[in-house]
Formats: sequence, C-alpha cells, structure tokens
Amino acid sequence: MAAVFLKLLNLSISASWLVLAVLVLRLGSKRSPKWMNVLLWGIVALRLVLPFSIESALSLIPSAETVSPAAVQFDPAPTITSGVSVIDNAVNPSLSEHFAAVPGMSVNPLYVWTEIAGWVWLIGFGAMLLYALVSYLRLRRRVSVSLPIQENIYLCDGISSPFILGIVKPRIYLPSGLDEVQRQNVLAHERAHLARYDHWWKLLGFVLLAVYWFNPLLWLAYALLCRDIELACDERVIRTMDASAVKTYSTVLLACSMPHKAVISCPLAFGEVGVKERVRNALHYKKPAFWIVAASAIVCIAVAVCFLTNPEHETMKWAKNLRVDDVVRVELTIMPQVTDKQYKDFNADEIAQAVALINKSGGRYVRSMEPLNGGSTELYVTTTDGVRHTVVNNGNVYLCIDGDAYRNFYVTWPYTEGDSPLPDSFQVGDTQAADADRFYEDDWSICIVGPWLHSAGTCEWWSDSSDAYLNVVKQDSLADELAGLQNAGHAVEELDGYYRCVTQEGLSSTIVYLYPVPSHESCCWVETHWSYDNADESEVELQAKQLRMMAESFRVENGSSTILPSRDEIDDLHGDTAPEKFSISGTVFSYGDESWDLAEQSPAITSLLDCDAVGQYVVITGHGGPKNARYFIFDTESRSFSNTFIGTHLVWQYDDLSTAAYVDGSSILSIEGRTLAELDLAENESVYDLSYSQDGTVLTATIVSSEETERMVRLTLP
Repeated sequence: MAAVFLKLLNLSISASWLVLAVLVLRLGSKRSPKWMNVLLWGIVALRLVLPFSIESALSLIPSAETVSPAAVQFDPAPTITSGVSVIDNAVNPSLSEHFAAVPGMSVNPLYVWTEIAGWVWLIGFGAMLLYALVSYLRLRRRVSVSLPIQENIYLCDGISSPFILGIVKPRIYLPSGLDEVQRQNVLAHERAHLARYDHWWKLLGFVLLAVYWFNPLLWLAYALLCRDIELACDERVIRTMDASAVKTYSTVLLACSMPHKAVISCPLAFGEVGVKERVRNALHYKKPAFWIVAASAIVCIAVAVCFLTNPEHETMKWAKNLRVDDVVRVELTIMPQVTDKQYKDFNADEIAQAVALINKSGGRYVRSMEPLNGGSTELYVTTTDGVRHTVVNNGNVYLCIDGDAYRNFYVTWPYTEGDSPLPDSFQVGDTQAADADRFYEDDWSICIVGPWLHSAGTCEWWSDSSDAYLNVVKQDSLADELAGLQNAGHAVEELDGYYRCVTQEGLSSTIVYLYPVPSHESCCWVETHWSYDNADESEVELQAKQLRMMAESFRVENGSSTILPSRDEIDDLHGDTAPEKFSISGTVFSYGDESWDLAEQSPAITSLLDCDAVGQYVVITGHGGPKNARYFIFDTESRSFSNTFIGTHLVWQYDDLSTAAYVDGSSILSIEGRTLAELDLAENESVYDLSYSQDGTVLTATIVSSEETERMVRLTLP
C-alpha cells in the first residue's frame, strides 16, 4: 500500500504545480472564452490520470518524483527532491532528523508511516465513494415520483431546482412550479450541458477528487471546475441571444438559485454555484474577438506542453547540452565484434560527429531494460572535468547514459566496427578518466588522455600528427625553477598544489607546470607544447585540451601523505591474475594461442558479450536467451572450463571468485550452486541488479515491476 500511496502522492504534487498555474491564468483571463478554463482543468485531470509522462526541456514541473520510494524505504536520512531549493532546505533537515533510520530496524521509520498513510488514504477513498453513492440514492428516491413530459424531461414536485441525473441515459428533472418562459430557458441550459458532456466531466472530476482527497489544492480545483462548467454552459446558451433574452435568462438564474453546497457529486444543478458571478457574466457578455480565441487556444497548448511533461533527468540534460569544447576524448567499443575491431579512439572530426549524435539523445526514462538480441555500441566520453561518461546504444531502442536507461530512442548510430583491439589498460565502466588510463612511475603518476605515442623508459609523450608533446622532468630545487621562470620575465600562477607558467603563446604554446615534492625541496617539471604549424586546426585544439587535462592530472606519489600501491602490490593483494591475453569474438573465446567455440558446449549461445579476469580465472558471459545469460568459468592454470551455468547479474568481490553470487529466477545462488536466498517475487516483478556492500557483508537485490516500481531486498552474509 505504501508504493501505491507514494505513486499517487508524487502525481498529486506534480499536478499541484499545474493547479497553481491554472489559478494564475484564471485571474488574467477575464476576456477569454469560459471554455478555456474548463479545458485547463481537463489538462489537470490528464496529469492526474496518466501514470507516466514524457520528458521535455520545456517542462515547468520542478520535480517528477518529489518523494522517492527508495529514499523512503532505504535512505538512513530520508529527504525530498521538490526541485525548489527553498522547499527542500525547509523540509529536509526536519525530515531527516525525525525519520532517521534506527539501528536494528529492518525498515526506515518513514516507510512504516508511509504504509500507515496508505491505509488511511484507502479509507478516505472508500468514504468519498460511499458519500457519492448515498447522495445518488437519496436523489433517486426524491425523483422516484416524476412525470415525463418529453423524451428525457421530467417534472417533479419534490425538487426546487432543475438538474441532470444519470450518466449513460441522463434525464433532465424540472421543478413543477416553473412557468413556460423559465422552463424554456432552463431546458436550453441543461441541453447545453448534455451537448458538452458536462455530466461526464463533473463525474470524472469527483472521482479524481475521491482518489486525491488528501490534497487541499484539488478540493479548490474541483469547486472551481464546477463553477467554470456553469459559466461555460451559460456562455454557450446566451451567445445567440439578444439583450432582452439575456436579461430574461439572468432573471431565471436568480429565480432558480439554491443554497450553496460544499460538494455536489451527482447532479448538475441549474443555479448550483456562483449565481452572482454567472448573472454578472451573462449581462456583460461580449463575443470574444478571434485573436482572443486564438490566444486562448495557444495558452492551453502551452500549458499542456509545459505541465504534462516531466523535467529531464540530469543525464539527459548533460547529453543534450554537451559541447565539443567540453570533450577531450571519445572512445568507441563494440561488442560482440572480432578482436581487432572492438575499439576506436576518435579524432577531432569524429568527436564532433559523436557529440552531435549524443545531442540527439531522447526517449522515455525507464527503471530497467528488457533484454534484446544482439550487442551494444558504447561511447566513453571524457570531459574536461576529468570524468568519463558512458553512452550506450542498445539496439537503437534503449539509450543508457551513465546508468540511466531511456526507451524509444530510435536513432541509428553509424558505428559498426572499430579499428583496433581493446587496449590492455582499457577499463570498461570506469567513470574517473584520471584513474582509467593512469601511467605510474616510481614517485609520480599521470593520466594519459588520447592516442599519444610513448617509448618505454622515457617520460615523454608526443603526437604523430603535429608537434605537440608532454614531458616530465625531475628538478632538484623548486625555488630555483620558480626564480628562473620569473627572471626570464614569465608570470607564474600559484594554484591548488602546483604552479603554472605560460612560457610561449600564440600559434605555438608552451606551458610549464611545477609540482612540489612534499618533505623535499625538489619538484617535477611537467611541460606541454602544441603548435598550429603544418597541423589540422581541429586536431590541435583537441590536443591542447588533452594536454591541459593530462598535466593537471599529474600526481606526486612518494613523499605525499597518500601513497598509492604499485601495480605489483595490487596484484599481490588479489592473487595471480590471468597472465596471458584473452579475447572474445562471436561465440569464440581465445586465451593465448588457443581458442574454444563455446557454441559447441552450449548450442543456445548466439554471441559472447563480455569476459573478465578474476584471479586465476576468466569469467565469460554469453547471450543465453531473452532473459538469461550463460556464464563460463575458465581456469587459466589448467586451461580448461571449470564451471558453466545459466543466470543473471553475476557479481563477486575483488578478485575472489569464491565470493561470486548470481540470480536464477527468484533464487540467489552462490558460484557452487548453493541457495543463498529465495526472493518473494510477484508475477510482474524481476531482479534488476545485484550488488555487494563495500564491506562485503551485505548482498542487495534490486527488484523492479512492469509498473516501474522499485524495491530492494538485503541479505546479510555470514
């Protein structure tokens, strides 16, 4: 019940912003036709009815999900995300303090209260429907003795005001005391209601009010809807009347008025609401000019576009707003593909093309992707802030940007193959470019961004298409180097942890970076140089960005407070890793100079998707069907396959395959096939993700449903 209530709560909050916009527009639309107000309330109803909404840069809704179900259930200090900083800053401190997670409890206190709120909502919903039923039955009893005078028109002594009753076969009930003039005016009004299907719209309004009874803004919206329906109906009736007929109509309005009622759920009573306003509007009615009608239609369309759509996720905003100037590198990987065509490092022109392609990103955000046959095309985009973003095209149907999935992408990428094998240092999924391609020396390290040439034993990288280069030199005295630069007339800029000095600028540029070595007087001299001489301008501009990022990624290792372990030390921590090169192509796995076609072992395999070294083993992932993968465990010592099994979401800790766990249906199993947990999954639910906690003591399964709801199950390991 908590999930249902949170879904309705978020829809209600989103619609509340639209209600506020409609209230403002009503105040400024005195000269507009009254049907515009009713249409605006119809847009509000549509926002409340639709379970999902497309994303748009034009959306004026601050947040599509103010209260996250995951935050309510699992966040130790729950917060809201309203999209309005003033509201968040006012609510979140108190919310986090009063509903903080209690050690030892299986769920958050806020989730318990949300579950209770869900049952309270259900009781309120039932009460509203019961009120409507009782009102309807009481009214039916009052008109049970009526005299039919025409096809759907009845006279009744037990009523004081005319109204329409019924949905499929509506009837007009008239008080028996009306004279002929009053009767004709009343019938004109009620027939206008039927022609506009107002008896349907008012019923829909009440049903939505019953569902969202907890939102006070929607009570106001319903009251104004009832008033605007009457005004629009009056306008339809009097637009063909002369002045004297309008006065007569207004007199009938006053004669048939009735005491105000808070909520009238069943009838559309003539004279029900806002009689004074209706009379005033009738007496002062002027047919709106064409430009006013056109402007009203445009306003309604603009409101629909801006308030029926959700704001874009941050990942989609990033993709659409990405600029070539923000990018220092783009790498392409294609799987499955033959070994020597799995990877490509883009040049400047190809980067511009890739950015233009990413700018066309679109689709509807989804919590999970359905399995698709075939492989995927991935772009790894390194930006000037040092972050490597992933943009994945899965079958031209799904687009995945930094982990966020979007459906109905339908944009064909032109990439079918790379031009080289995957580099040995390439780390799939790494989001920090500074650590994905870091070159380590004894006492310093630097991130190499791009296809720079480098000779073993040197500290220099250079380009094969221009005069650009970067080199690193150790200097004995930082003070002497700074003095030398200043004596040469160069300005030295002191930055956070290093010095920067431009020694040459113009068509050729040379920049020196000095990194002090802590606890010593020495420093590392990092020099970058690029030139437009005999070089492609776009390539030089790209190299200049790469050089700056590389120089600013420089890090002194020894002598600093943080000393990173060497590559050998890392290998010692996790045991031996696969010593020889391995790869996949189609259904063939290669290790060293040997190859195995895994389709012979498992004919259901159509392609191999990935392979990872885990200690002395290689884990190969094959496409084993629409909802499962087939995993092969290859032992590099015996050069044989030690295990194979079907499942999904195989995970492990560090380089220890004995910690591996995977999902098979509703079961979480160990690598040996031992059942770790049985998940209670509904028919429309499936496991979306499996992950270890940082300390390796908790295994978390993320479960999603076809309605895009999400929950998590945590398993504490011994």
